[in-house]
Amino acid sequence: THHEDRDRLVQALDAGADDFIPKPFHPRVLQARMKVATRIVNLESELRRSQRRLETANVQLTHEATTDALTGLGNRRAFDEALARTHALAVDLGLSYGLALLDVDKFKAYNDTYGHQAGDKVLASVGRVLQEMVRGGDDVFRYGGEEIVAVLPRCHFEGLHIVGERLRSCVQTLRINHADSPCGVVTVSVGGAVFDLHESPQPSAEVMVERADKALYEAKNRGRNRVVIHGEDKSG
Repeated sequence: THHEDRDRLVQALDAGADDFIPKPFHPRVLQARMKVATRIVNLESELRRSQRRLETANVQLTHEATTDALTGLGNRRAFDEALARTHALAVDLGLSYGLALLDVDKFKAYNDTYGHQAGDKVLASVGRVLQEMVRGGDDVFRYGGEEIVAVLPRCHFEGLHIVGERLRSCVQTLRINHADSPCGVVTVSVGGAVFDLHESPQPSAEVMVERADKALYEAKNRGRNRVVIHGEDKSG
């Protein structure tokens, strides 16, 4: 009966069927419904492809929005986000971390002598070697201009100084000619700061950056091509 057909239709659709054809059925009706089913399958396939393309595009946009095009390092936005995460984790779990702020020595003089394209190549080379030299779990970012910053989780004063010296040394061993450098090659100065668990009140992430910047300024004042860590005299 009509009611029985309707009940079977409802049961079939509730069970997961996409369509229901009661008997007896006409071949032309079956063909028409098959065409509709094929069209639906094709539309669903195209929707899945569009979703994958959208996901890929979103990943690419996120990468471009957080990556410095010249060096391939994370950009300032990526650094701000990484520092916020690292700082919050350090506060919540009672961990330490370090910041190392590096500046290419006499970079303006280098650009004046060799040209800005050569200067860009220097920044790219320095960024690449620094990224290769940090520990797993550490992150390196282009902070701005000729400054590069590394975020170093679970790092204490002694460890930060060791890392800073390693980064400074690896840049010097690139042996990139620099006529205005006392060493005759491109060098970097490094300023660092350590989040001290025992300090009260505990410094904010912004204060950590300020301390690393002051230490970098001190490294420049002491003759460049060296590492200075904020508060290192008190730590030992």
